[in-house]
Amino acid sequence: MLEIGEDGQPRLALTPEDIGAASEQDGVNLYTHKRTGTQHTLTGTGNNIRFAATADFAAGDTFLVNGTICAAKTAAGDALWSGFFKSGAVVVCWRSGNNLTFNAGGLPGPQAAKLTPENIKSGVSVEVNGKKVDGIFTKDGNAAAGDMRAGKTAYVNGVKVTGTLASRDTGTPNWCQWVRVLNNRFEVAPPEGIHGCYWDGGQYSYLNFDQVRDAIGLTSEKLAEGQQVLGIWGTYCGKKPLLGFSIDQGENLDRSYTVPVAGQYTVALNFRGRDNDGSGGYYAEILLNGSYIKRASSGTEVNVNWVETFYCNPGDVIRVRYSGYFPSRYAHVVYKTQ
Repeated sequence: MLEIGEDGQPRLALTPEDIGAASEQDGVNLYTHKRTGTQHTLTGTGNNIRFAATADFAAGDTFLVNGTICAAKTAAGDALWSGFFKSGAVVVCWRSGNNLTFNAGGLPGPQAAKLTPENIKSGVSVEVNGKKVDGIFTKDGNAAAGDMRAGKTAYVNGVKVTGTLASRDTGTPNWCQWVRVLNNRFEVAPPEGIHGCYWDGGQYSYLNFDQVRDAIGLTSEKLAEGQQVLGIWGTYCGKKPLLGFSIDQGENLDRSYTVPVAGQYTVALNFRGRDNDGSGGYYAEILLNGSYIKRASSGTEVNVNWVETFYCNPGDVIRVRYSGYFPSRYAHVVYKTQ
């Protein structure tokens, strides 16, 4: 007779007479069952066992058959799980030595292992050997192999896809299709089908200025002082007229230069003035903050070719002056030495 149990599930409601009749027909042996704590006690004769469960089974419970502890497993070799049988169910098993093998359901281990959340549709739950498994598999994926990096895998609509997109995650890239300078960095667009290094989730990959500097070996010593490239200020000072240079087509010169940074500065002055009749007057002067570094004067002739080097602080004033009637040569240069 079939009845509905308290859990809402159908079950057989058999009387001892029903079970006895069945035993006579199929040759199984009727056992009695009781559960004390976590131990299930079966009492009867014969190895083909049938019993009406008087309590539920829970994972880890043990069996005592006619006074002998027996190990229980399914026909597939799996341990019994919670709810393997419920109170009122008719259970069949057979005994072989100290082992009890149950005919009841369940999947063999390898098959049960396949029923993972990834292999079950999202929104669907199944019971796998007494354990509820909620599916997470969806059917809305649209990625193709060319959309994923090489070596990466994913399941798209239940089908495993292996990525083929080339990767450039290591080393310094030597390829690009477009380049722009933005956000204090070089941003490059790799060719189509290439996954760039330092990927920022947009169309462009990027290299920070310090990465570019390291890649090309740029240092401050390679840049002229006062110049900035990729965030580096230059410190190199060769014999270059950083402050001033003049070849004047006139009789007199008086120029001043304000020193921008501290260091050694050099003034090179080449001047010649001469008056054959003695009516003229000539002079050449180099001054620092109003004090003479070098000076020469004469009523008839001044002939100098000076190279003077001296230390200056920021804000110091270097002054170069020369004068006379129709000098035969005149030039000067002011530059930072180091």
